[in-house]
Amino acid sequence: MLEFTDPDHVDVEAGQPFAIVLPDNGPGGYLWQVEDLPPALRLRRADDLAPGEGAPGATGEKVFELEASEPGTFTLRFERRRDWEPGADRERMLVVNVAGGSSGGAPAT
Repeated sequence: MLEFTDPDHVDVEAGQPFAIVLPDNGPGGYLWQVEDLPPALRLRRADDLAPGEGAPGATGEKVFELEASEPGTFTLRFERRRDWEPGADRERMLVVNVAGGSSGGAPAT
């Protein structure tokens, strides 16, 4: 599986799982969430990874595993927020370029 850490854009094949890794500050109550997921992208799972041992105050990571069902260019938006507060503390947007994949299809024009 392809893994991208804090990217601005990613290039993947349709049907190929990929992971987006964002720095997380879970102890402060802020958690990353996917917002406005395009219909062609499916969130397979989301995991919180703790910081390494012996690192007080270090940040962990949030890993989003996704898969694209069709070719195209899609904008993916994440928000970092506390569940009990309105609005986002931080937003992160990235562009996902999806090629036709192993099925042999060409990207839509």
